[in-house]
Amino acid sequence: MDIEKLSKLAGLRKEDVLLHKKELVLILDAFKQIKEVDTGGTEPTSISTEAVSKHREDVIADVPDRDAFFKNAPELSGKSFKVPFKL
Repeated sequence: MDIEKLSKLAGLRKEDVLLHKKELVLILDAFKQIKEVDTGGTEPTSISTEAVSKHREDVIADVPDRDAFFKNAPELSGKSFKVPFKL
Protein backbone atom coordinates (compact mmCIF):
# COMPACT_ATOMS: atom_id res chain seq x y z
CA MET A 1 0.00 0.00 0.00
CA ASP A 2 1.36 3.41 -0.85
CA ILE A 3 1.19 6.55 1.25
CA GLU A 4 -1.35 8.29 -1.01
CA LYS A 5 -3.78 5.37 -0.76
CA LEU A 6 -3.26 5.14 3.01
CA SER A 7 -3.84 8.87 3.44
CA LYS A 8 -7.11 8.68 1.51
CA LEU A 9 -8.30 5.73 3.59
CA ALA A 10 -7.36 7.55 6.80
CA GLY A 11 -8.91 10.82 5.64
CA LEU A 12 -5.64 12.71 6.08
CA ARG A 13 -5.13 16.14 4.59
CA LYS A 14 -2.29 16.59 2.11
CA GLU A 15 -0.38 18.87 4.47
CA ASP A 16 -0.62 16.25 7.24
CA VAL A 17 0.73 13.60 4.88
CA LEU A 18 3.66 15.81 3.91
CA LEU A 19 4.35 16.63 7.56
CA HIS A 20 4.28 12.98 8.68
CA LYS A 21 5.50 11.22 5.52
CA LYS A 22 8.65 9.88 7.19
CA GLU A 23 6.65 8.28 10.02
CA LEU A 24 4.07 6.85 7.59
CA VAL A 25 6.85 5.22 5.54
CA LEU A 26 8.28 3.64 8.72
CA ILE A 27 4.84 2.31 9.70
CA LEU A 28 4.22 0.83 6.26
CA ASP A 29 7.71 -0.76 6.28
CA ALA A 30 6.99 -2.32 9.68
CA PHE A 31 3.80 -3.87 8.30
CA LYS A 32 5.73 -5.22 5.32
CA GLN A 33 8.16 -6.92 7.71
CA ILE A 34 5.30 -8.43 9.72
CA LYS A 35 3.68 -9.68 6.52
CA GLU A 36 6.89 -11.55 5.61
CA VAL A 37 6.87 -13.64 8.82
CA ASP A 38 6.05 -17.29 8.17
CA THR A 39 3.08 -18.15 10.41
CA GLY A 40 2.13 -21.35 8.56
CA GLY A 41 2.59 -23.67 11.55
CA THR A 42 1.15 -21.28 14.12
CA GLU A 43 -2.21 -22.10 15.62
CA PRO A 44 -4.59 -19.12 15.87
CA THR A 45 -5.33 -17.85 19.37
CA SER A 46 -8.10 -15.74 20.80
CA ILE A 47 -6.05 -14.46 23.74
CA SER A 48 -2.36 -13.66 23.71
CA THR A 49 -1.70 -14.37 27.41
CA GLU A 50 -2.53 -17.04 29.93
CA ALA A 51 -4.09 -14.43 32.24
CA VAL A 52 -7.43 -15.36 33.72
CA SER A 53 -10.17 -12.79 33.53
CA LYS A 54 -11.58 -11.87 36.92
CA HIS A 55 -15.00 -10.61 35.92
CA ARG A 56 -17.42 -10.01 38.71
CA GLU A 57 -21.00 -11.19 38.57
CA ASP A 58 -23.60 -8.62 37.61
CA VAL A 59 -25.64 -7.85 40.68
CA ILE A 60 -28.68 -5.62 40.81
CA ALA A 61 -28.06 -3.00 43.45
CA ASP A 62 -30.04 -0.13 44.86
CA VAL A 63 -30.24 2.63 42.29
CA PRO A 64 -29.62 6.08 43.73
CA ASP A 65 -32.44 8.57 43.57
CA ARG A 66 -32.54 10.07 40.07
CA ASP A 67 -33.77 13.40 41.42
CA ALA A 68 -30.67 13.66 43.61
CA PHE A 69 -28.50 13.47 40.49
CA PHE A 70 -30.64 15.92 38.55
CA LYS A 71 -30.86 18.60 41.21
CA ASN A 72 -27.34 19.91 40.43
CA ALA A 73 -27.58 19.56 36.65
CA PRO A 74 -27.29 22.85 34.77
CA GLU A 75 -29.87 21.72 32.21
CA LEU A 76 -32.15 18.73 31.64
CA SER A 77 -33.89 17.27 28.63
CA GLY A 78 -36.69 15.03 29.79
CA LYS A 79 -35.11 12.33 31.96
CA SER A 80 -31.55 13.03 30.72
CA PHE A 81 -28.76 15.51 31.28
CA LYS A 82 -28.53 18.06 28.48
CA VAL A 83 -24.98 18.73 27.38
CA PRO A 84 -23.71 21.25 24.84
CA PHE A 85 -22.80 19.93 21.40
CA LYS A 86 -19.02 19.97 20.88
CA LEU A 87 -17.16 18.96 17.78
